[in-house]
Amino acid sequence: MQTESQAIQPDPRVIEAVEALSNRRPALVPLLAAFGGLLAHKAALAERLADSIPQGAVCVDPARLAQGVPLLAGADLSALREALNKAVVVFLPLLAEAFPALNIELSHVAVGLDHPDQERADVAALARHLLDGNEEALAQAAEGMNVPAGVLVFALRGVLGPVLAAVDESVRARMTGITWTKGFCPVCGSLPGLAALSKVGDLGSEFLRGGGGQKHLHCSLCGHDWRIARGMCPVCENSDKDQREYFRVEGETVEKVDICLKCGLYVPCVDLRELGGEPPLEVLSLGMAHLDILARQKGYRPAAWLPWNQID
Repeated sequence: MQTESQAIQPDPRVIEAVEALSNRRPALVPLLAAFGGLLAHKAALAERLADSIPQGAVCVDPARLAQGVPLLAGADLSALREALNKAVVVFLPLLAEAFPALNIELSHVAVGLDHPDQERADVAALARHLLDGNEEALAQAAEGMNVPAGVLVFALRGVLGPVLAAVDESVRARMTGITWTKGFCPVCGSLPGLAALSKVGDLGSEFLRGGGGQKHLHCSLCGHDWRIARGMCPVCENSDKDQREYFRVEGETVEKVDICLKCGLYVPCVDLRELGGEPPLEVLSLGMAHLDILARQKGYRPAAWLPWNQID
């Protein structure tokens, strides 16, 4: 009998991009083997979950967005419980398969989410704590499951990612024409895991300062993409060009790391204008793990937590 995870076929576009990256960067093959399949299943699961997002589950309020408030800020996530529970059933076994050393801890998380104790382990409530950065509540839930808090956060991000990607897809049309100038995601409020430069379009000069093309940010959790002024740090909003710099590997023209000297955080950046196509941005982010290592060796910290930017 097929399990839920076996029934979902990985996204072929992601698989193709991972294979191409493996051929281009053999040194990253172990990392790609661990995370590539997860990204492919995440994309496929997000598409499958689209029907589990109730119509109107997420309110798009232009007035709140204009004030810099993300759609899910303070929102009750109980309407997403069905989708979250489906993601638990599908994605936790995939995580355990990809990381066998965590198999026991992830099984404890699965049991805890299946039998919540006085709502402390309710998946919707835990998702809310994760978005809010409520470390105390997450630590208490992890203690109740007898797992390290880091393992619970890892599992929750894996479960929440495809659900929020489905939410992003459900609200995208309603967000057309809305201007968002913040460095955090307008959908879930997370910080970007990647920046991308694309061809110049019909944008105001504030978005093009520094020349080149449009700069987009890619959310580290839900995958939403949005435009940002090129010279601004997405975390502290520093726009002083003397406090911002970048580095790249010698001979590399496509990838670099943007650094804010004021807050000490960095965001990897890829120039899509130099690529023949547009591979999935999460795969491009994974393929820049070597730059994450170099940035951390220089003493900088990533703007957003990603499993592969924690590797030394």
